[in-house]
Amino acid sequence: MNLFKTLFYVLYSFSYKTNKSIAEWSTIIVISILLTFNLITLLVLFDIPIQKIGKGGFKFIPLVFIGLNWLYFLKGSKYLKIIENPPDGASLRSR
Repeated sequence: MNLFKTLFYVLYSFSYKTNKSIAEWSTIIVISILLTFNLITLLVLFDIPIQKIGKGGFKFIPLVFIGLNWLYFLKGSKYLKIIENPPDGASLRSR
């Protein structure tokens, strides 16, 4: 799970520079979209027909990932611990 924490920290840091009000929501939405793309890639890789999912499925899958990311990062303000104590290798150096 350190990968997800590192990804969250980096995306949150970039998002916070431009959008201080809802940076945490922007971050989990981007992570959810990336997870959805990964799932679609696996479906194509394993020759699972995408038509089985249907249009409703493509709307439902990102919402499920947003819900799971909300539980993992935002519920109980867990994301504040990640921001205060960044994971190893996640430090952003100013250039």
